[in-house]
Amino acid sequence: MIARQIVNRIQSAYANRRTYAQHAKQALGVGKKLISAIGRTNEFVNSLGVSNPTITAGVGALQKYGNPTADFVSGELDKVGN
Repeated sequence: MIARQIVNRIQSAYANRRTYAQHAKQALGVGKKLISAIGRTNEFVNSLGVSNPTITAGVGALQKYGNPTADFVSGELDKVGN
């Protein structure tokens, strides 16, 4: 009985994979917007003369690696269901 429930859940998840991929892509889009907002906020704060090299480096790394990673994952999610 438990095995049948697990099989049903797996089949349901597989059947809904396109929906899950669409929701994941939406979340990635929001994440990219947040990365951009963080970068703009960091630039604004730096223009005010408030600077923290650690935060600036962290924001730079987030922009350098976060956006390309989100683009790659989004591309892979486009393949779901094809």
